[in-house]
Amino acid sequence: MYPIMKWFHFVGLSLWLGTILIVDMRLMEIGPRRQSAAALSDGLRAWKWIGFVVAFLSGFLLFSVEAANYVSNAGFRLKLAVFPIALLWHVVVQRNTPAWTHGERVSAMGKWAGGIEVVVWAVVVAGSVGFLLTNALTYP
Repeated sequence: MYPIMKWFHFVGLSLWLGTILIVDMRLMEIGPRRQSAAALSDGLRAWKWIGFVVAFLSGFLLFSVEAANYVSNAGFRLKLAVFPIALLWHVVVQRNTPAWTHGERVSAMGKWAGGIEVVVWAVVVAGSVGFLLTNALTYP
């Protein structure tokens, strides 16, 4: 079951982070402008949170199998330290996206907020990759 849970975790993360990245890129005015950032965020909201629930539940199950190995890993600790900040920032961005969007234009605050969110989630991903690399080297 461990490889299956890992697969679910990666699918959930891809859905969660992919939909966040799409909205953040729109906030930063990068890419197609067919929809406003607010409309895009509203349209992807359900998919974002489905991805989050799948990633969170499967991640918890993966953690429960080897908690001692996970907790002793610096990459995992980085991920856990930054994750609540990233999640809180995401909720702030999601709630304020309509206020930052004026037709096709996005306010400077919206652009900065989208950029900060991308950076914060990149740190979470870097911690995860660091965990996977060091854990694979330590426990082949």
